[in-house]
Amino acid sequence: MNVEEYTEICLRFAEDTKNDGELDDGRFFVTYHGGWTSSCDNSHGGVGVRWAFGKNENEIRRLAPQKLSEWYQMMEKSIIS
Repeated sequence: MNVEEYTEICLRFAEDTKNDGELDDGRFFVTYHGGWTSSCDNSHGGVGVRWAFGKNENEIRRLAPQKLSEWYQMMEKSIIS
């Protein structure tokens, strides 16, 4: 997944959840097949999008590259460990 794809998914997530008062803390909100999904365990290994909740488009476009990079770094560390 590249930054542009991830950014678009995060924008879609923010739009889809903009009228939600809050998100369930017991769920993962992650990328899935070119979109996003809510999962109880993220067994498919999607990239988190929860951080985009309540953010505007400019914030998401600014933060998405960093968030995706952090995810790749975390995955790399977990593979090495």
